[in-house]
Amino acid sequence: MKRRLTGPERALWLRGVISANIVMAAKVSGNISAEELRKCWPVLIKKHPLAGVRLQLEEPNIFFVSEGTAEIPVRELTGDSEECWQREILTEMETPFDYSSNLPLLKSLIVHQGDFTYLIVCGHHTICDGLALSFLLRDILLCLSGQEEKIQASQGIVFDNSSLPDTITMPRWLRAAVAAANFVCGKLLPPLSNPKKVTMPATTLLFWDIDKEQYGALRKACKKNRVAEHSAITALFQAAQYQLQGDSNPIHKQVYTPVSVRNKLKKKATNDFAMYASDAVISCPHDPDKDFWDNCREVQARIKENISDQKVLGQILLASAVHPNLLDRIMVPRVHSTKLKSGFILSNLGRLPLQRTYGGLTLEGFRGPFGYIPHTEKSIAMVSFKGQTSIVMGYRTSVISTEEMIRFKEKAAELLQKYTEER
Repeated sequence: MKRRLTGPERALWLRGVISANIVMAAKVSGNISAEELRKCWPVLIKKHPLAGVRLQLEEPNIFFVSEGTAEIPVRELTGDSEECWQREILTEMETPFDYSSNLPLLKSLIVHQGDFTYLIVCGHHTICDGLALSFLLRDILLCLSGQEEKIQASQGIVFDNSSLPDTITMPRWLRAAVAAANFVCGKLLPPLSNPKKVTMPATTLLFWDIDKEQYGALRKACKKNRVAEHSAITALFQAAQYQLQGDSNPIHKQVYTPVSVRNKLKKKATNDFAMYASDAVISCPHDPDKDFWDNCREVQARIKENISDQKVLGQILLASAVHPNLLDRIMVPRVHSTKLKSGFILSNLGRLPLQRTYGGLTLEGFRGPFGYIPHTEKSIAMVSFKGQTSIVMGYRTSVISTEEMIRFKEKAAELLQKYTEER
């Protein structure tokens, strides 16, 4: 394979100035060895070619290349506490991929802890998102249990303007502006060379598991009040944030929301291993004078408005239309900015409809997705599987203290209990 990165993919390349890694972890009952996992990777790469590529720069373009790419690295270690695999997740998340090597944009780790194995995969955001890594973890378990025939091959959908519905268009004035900017950039501006790397403070994690009974109560309350679960969770964290931090800081009214576009494309990407994501920053101020569920409905209306197909797919169309040199000059300076833009990011994968048993292995749950978000005060990653809901909160102590984050988590838990009990 040799394929040029599309605009949306290149926008996440960022010329290596910051780690653009996405990490997911699966907790599995049973033993998995490094040798078993190594034997699976060739099978999985045949099904999902992007799992076995590296980046090759040929200015102004950059390509995914499979020829000459090394095997996917596999590390294995034994931990004596929960902190071991949590520490390793942070290490994988914060260690950038080496573009100058022949190593692929994917790596894997096995952490043994008692009767459980933590299976961890880390991919560069150009080739995957949180959902993609979830599907990849499932396919690893299928391969380990001798069920390769159940692994669906990626369809190879190119994530650019060619995959968008015909209804997604740019206004005439914007097309003209992009064409003019591309002409100037292509003729006059050389590629952005040797941009300064960004050294970010280390991330700290807090974990919160919501039991099946409590999450079931939340789902029931959402259904009764005709509110989407994602809107209720967003409103819950907004309420906790307001009660602890008030609303004097404008960033606390902003929520950064990743959006999957897998079902919005001409051809649905379904279980493909690739990156199919857009995003939005939504203004969702909490109103203390309103009932919680009224706040939920307001949040839901704002989310619906801001993640309309025209808006989230329009970003893909624009990124696909912009000259590579210009795209780099737009994206790289944004990463160097230290200004906070939102109170929190909520990466919610929702309920994953995956099987639980894979031969002698049992999938107990997921953690993640983990990723470094430089312009957000608090990072919240949420995923549900078979009634078990995991929330991971990431933060930097240079931005917010551990004490404040613990209070934030406890307040959110208190409000969840309150708003699900009173109905």
